[in-house]
Amino acid sequence: YAIRFFYERIFDRGPKVVFNIEIIRGFNIPATQPGNPNIHLWQQSIYLTNWGKTPATNIVIPHRLIPFYRNISVPAISKTREDLPNRTITIESIAPGELVTITYLDYFDYSPTAIQGQIVYDQGVAREIPLFVTRYPNKWFVRARRLFVIIGIAALLYFCYFKIPIYLQII
Repeated sequence: YAIRFFYERIFDRGPKVVFNIEIIRGFNIPATQPGNPNIHLWQQSIYLTNWGKTPATNIVIPHRLIPFYRNISVPAISKTREDLPNRTITIESIAPGELVTITYLDYFDYSPTAIQGQIVYDQGVAREIPLFVTRYPNKWFVRARRLFVIIGIAALLYFCYFKIPIYLQII
């Protein structure tokens, strides 16, 4: 993997579109009048970016179902077009380093499989990058952990250089 990564970073000059599908979030909106039911909304986002060195063109995002409420956050230089009969969203171009966010909001629960098929563009197929949300430790915890590692290495070196030769002389 490392060789492929460095090869692509150094020699590959074409576009490389990657995407991430955010986890589904649910919102419960309480009723404003007594007797009315609560409203439960679902929200999900797709993030597209170009890690390559040249612009990616004609990015097509196929869907099983396009929610009624959607927001496509694309910088002003790019254009989008939605083809509702074919259930696709097409983005004209994504410049290198540009981030495009598509946010869905609806009453129904959507799964990450709401995207049907592969996200394709003129130069290839987009690759999904899974992101895992992790807790970042506090600064004092990181510093204490580094200190314990340094103390452990120092103790190991002390034992190897000063104690082992004494045991070898006894034997």
